[in-house]
Amino acid sequence: MNSHPCAVVGSFTAGGVISDLDRLVLTGSSDHPPHATLVYVLARDAQHVPLVVEHVRMLVGGDPDLLSIRTSDALLSANEVISGQVGAFSRQIAVGVVALGLLLALLTVSLALASRRADMGRRQALGSSRSALVALVMMTVTIPTLAGAVLGTVVGVGAMVIMHGSLPDPLFVLAVNLLTLGVVAVATVPPALSVALQYPVAVLRVP
Repeated sequence: MNSHPCAVVGSFTAGGVISDLDRLVLTGSSDHPPHATLVYVLARDAQHVPLVVEHVRMLVGGDPDLLSIRTSDALLSANEVISGQVGAFSRQIAVGVVALGLLLALLTVSLALASRRADMGRRQALGSSRSALVALVMMTVTIPTLAGAVLGTVVGVGAMVIMHGSLPDPLFVLAVNLLTLGVVAVATVPPALSVALQYPVAVLRVP
């Protein structure tokens, strides 16, 4: 047993394909320079593997006798196939969600305006223009949608931070909010035009 004290300056926990390294004890020596015989390099994205290989070759001066690089071509091919399938499936889900949201928003706005046709007819009879009615309907619908988008973003980002400890991409969050507002705005246009183009005398006529 060695009685000399040893300072522990750090630790390393291996995972994934290099989990076997957890069974090893790594020590350093000041008498001899370090000599690496096996180095594992992990890439965050499979698309970065060729770039990582090129940079590693540059570190040793490009001499093929000094370095042998092995990559898992099977895993790279499988990653490309899976990424393509997941991407296509995600696009189909996104299109379905947008179509369903557009339909629900259209039905909701149409039902909400059906009970306000008499009010809109009175406004038009009192001198409101058709463009003013359309703008009024758009503002009535989009302002609550904007408030809901802000509240949903705050709750969603907070949940991501609490559950995963990381923030989503700000561009993704902005794109989702813009898409939501766009879908609601597009769904509001047909009911707003229907109300604005109605004949006010026919709406206000008492049967």
